[in-house]
Amino acid sequence: MNHKNHRILVVDDDLGMCQMLSEVLGEEGFFVSTTSESLEASKLLKREEFDVLITDLKMKGLKGLDLLDEANRVAPLTPVIIITAFGTIESAIKAMKMGAYDYITKPFQMDELLLTVR
Repeated sequence: MNHKNHRILVVDDDLGMCQMLSEVLGEEGFFVSTTSESLEASKLLKREEFDVLITDLKMKGLKGLDLLDEANRVAPLTPVIIITAFGTIESAIKAMKMGAYDYITKPFQMDELLLTVR
């Protein structure tokens, strides 16, 4: 799959995670936008088109599941990948029932995320 023009929005309140994902995904040819503010991510989803949304589950402001719900409303064709260090079976099931494309627990192998994004 040619993903050179694919745009990804990464939302995580951990700036280090945002930076790392931006670098790795950028090296793979993706255009990456990042924000550590979930409310800003909500605005970006309404203003711009993204091919994939990667969001942390637990953040200040909107939680990852709130952002998933928002994405389902404003960009229903955009796959949403939830990443979290606080994964539970219950939250994974809830995310998948709400339409998440995947649910990945931190720490994760970058190859796992790249495979999911591709």
